[in-house]
Amino acid sequence: MIFRLGTLYGVGDRYSRVRLDLAVNTMTTKAVTTHKLTIFGGNQFRPLLHVRDAARAIADNLTTKHTGVFNLHSKNIKIFDLAHRIAGLVPNTALEIVDSSVDDVRNYRVSSRKAQKTFGFHPTRRIEDGIAEIKQLFDEKRIKDPDHSRYTNVGHLLRLNNHTTAGDKPRMIDCVTAIDDRGQVVFANDFDVRGVRRFYMVSNHRAGFVRAWHAHKQEAKYVLVTHGAALIGVPIQRSCFTQPRPLKSRRLTISATPHGIGTYGRWKKDERCYLKRNTRIKPCFPFFICRF
Repeated sequence: MIFRLGTLYGVGDRYSRVRLDLAVNTMTTKAVTTHKLTIFGGNQFRPLLHVRDAARAIADNLTTKHTGVFNLHSKNIKIFDLAHRIAGLVPNTALEIVDSSVDDVRNYRVSSRKAQKTFGFHPTRRIEDGIAEIKQLFDEKRIKDPDHSRYTNVGHLLRLNNHTTAGDKPRMIDCVTAIDDRGQVVFANDFDVRGVRRFYMVSNHRAGFVRAWHAHKQEAKYVLVTHGAALIGVPIQRSCFTQPRPLKSRRLTISATPHGIGTYGRWKKDERCYLKRNTRIKPCFPFFICRF
């Protein structure tokens, strides 16, 4: 069973991190803090759904026998109409409508009729409930700085990502084979794989599902490695034309990373890794790794 959630709004509970980067929550925050809402166009639709209605639908169907893909939303509403509802609940809020010639690609409506017929999906929260919840947070002084990064997903993730690149510049690496289970080894070609045909996914049953990428020498692109990257089973690869010799799977944390990690490495008993000389990467000092 797959749920395609509408644009969420409202407050989940009194203790979780509140998101102010969602349509209803964002506009309510603007109204409370500035007493002004500027609407560009306003004819864009949003299929809204209260976060608690979403949570209830998920919890109620954890053991269901139903299968399929289901849209979940409570109401399709135009941004213009949403702004009027917020202005009606937040005193002294002025509306400014700006004609916009740029079409908002986030303009869509959905139907949840399939979910209603299949498992009786009926959301109970109203848009006004979500507006009142956000307003109450400000009235109770629970939100003092709405611009803080914790209130947006992007800002929150950036705060958690304290990794720094290992070198000033990315290096081209031959015969790259790297395995990462948390997305902390950054490959430039994660986002642009044009011209790269030899990529593989592997499953390591001892360590759980992991992702592995291998690019042929002629297709290798830039690789950036960050401190704190969690690697599983770095293999030895003698040549681009031979299969790497597998090593015993071990979970490791890199505390310091030299240039070129990921190619031609060999493991020592003292848990250090040295890079062999090759034409592209200069020899470097050993780096230390520690288990976790």
